[in-house]
Amino acid sequence: LDNCILVDGDMIDLSLPISSGWNWISINLEYADNDINDVLNSLNSELFDQIKNQTTSAIYYGEEGGWQGTLNMIDVTSMYMLSSANSGSLDFTGISVDPASNPISLAAGWNWISYLPQDGYEINYALESITAELFDNIKNQTASAIYYGEEGGWQGTLNTMYAGGGFMLSVSSASTLIYPSTAE
Repeated sequence: LDNCILVDGDMIDLSLPISSGWNWISINLEYADNDINDVLNSLNSELFDQIKNQTTSAIYYGEEGGWQGTLNMIDVTSMYMLSSANSGSLDFTGISVDPASNPISLAAGWNWISYLPQDGYEINYALESITAELFDNIKNQTASAIYYGEEGGWQGTLNTMYAGGGFMLSVSSASTLIYPSTAE
């Protein structure tokens, strides 16, 4: 995903390219209550497009019905899978999220996580706060990496985490992810 972040005062514009089919995304901006209909308003949605995170989902029921389901708000700490009939872009304006103020609790097993910093970080730096164990795994829609211990770190085709990207992280034990607030 290539995204564009424009800073205008305290507000930031995020533009995520959306392909027809499934897209793994996250939103690292907050505005009002992050209502699903407000956040996804810019999409060229078709009847029965879908969005889901690890525990909830919603379906698009047209302009009159909007997005309906158990998913009502976009959580900045969650990754979302968005199925869109049309390509286009998700454009959203909000306030930058402070990574230190938004820790992500990780359970043992798979976790659908967002990426909170505005800048892309190398994966070993981005994930340095978690208690990773040998062979823990992270993936996005097109790439993945495995943890090979303190000496090997995270290795694979996924080298950088970036704003707007959605990630699935499998860890052996519970931990807390706090993204760095600044580049190393």
